[in-house]
Amino acid sequence: MNDWYPVDTIWYLLDTNRRGDHVRQETEVNRLKRAGVDAETLGLAIVYQDAQKRCGVGMQSIADICAGKPPPQKRKRGADVVPLSDRQLRRRGLAGQAALILHTAAEQEQNPETAAELRRLADETRVVSQPVQLEFNFWRGNFSVSDHYLDAVMQRLKTSEISRGLEAKNVLMGLMRFVGKLDPEVKIDSQDQLAEYCGMQRANVTRALAVLEQVGAIKRVKSGRRTRIYITPEGVFRGAMDKHAETVAAYANVVKMPGQER
Repeated sequence: MNDWYPVDTIWYLLDTNRRGDHVRQETEVNRLKRAGVDAETLGLAIVYQDAQKRCGVGMQSIADICAGKPPPQKRKRGADVVPLSDRQLRRRGLAGQAALILHTAAEQEQNPETAAELRRLADETRVVSQPVQLEFNFWRGNFSVSDHYLDAVMQRLKTSEISRGLEAKNVLMGLMRFVGKLDPEVKIDSQDQLAEYCGMQRANVTRALAVLEQVGAIKRVKSGRRTRIYITPEGVFRGAMDKHAETVAAYANVVKMPGQER
């Protein structure tokens, strides 16, 4: 039996640990010595146990360390992580997604030094991912505009003999702003409200709406005493893209109702 570690060294190593554990460790070491465990193995086990304490991982008993048992697995903290939706990930941006991956890797890492480094990288990446908002909030509300639709309308306004094309473009921008979510109807109360938003006279807005309808940019449908304005979802759409086909079908049913088209 090789007594490379002297007994005095073992007690010195024990004294470097917390005082509350001293008696328990001393008792365990004496029991193991009586069982025939050599001083070198005991010394190495104490050093290994002390390293486990300092790293904050699950601490093994000296007997388990001497027996060569693997350390306990790290416990899961809290509930399972709820996966983010595709839209939530897109809003984080590529750098934000990278920070999230690094943070997740840190939580699953067994090596405390590697976990700390992963957390540091995650924090630095998260700072880089924060959007710089210069003036406007893009996420407040937005819609999609088809290039095909916009190009066709601009070309028709440019080549048609109808005057006031510039006014029509201004009004079209105002109509796009108030298009409904999953609803092709423009959510605006009256032409007076539209005129105020566009900074135009009501008569000019009325002429611009007629021009837009002639070039196929909008569709007006009479409903009682009110005229509803629609923009095809194939041109302007607000909402989840997996609902686009349903919105197009609903639009087709509304504008093709017999006796309702203007």
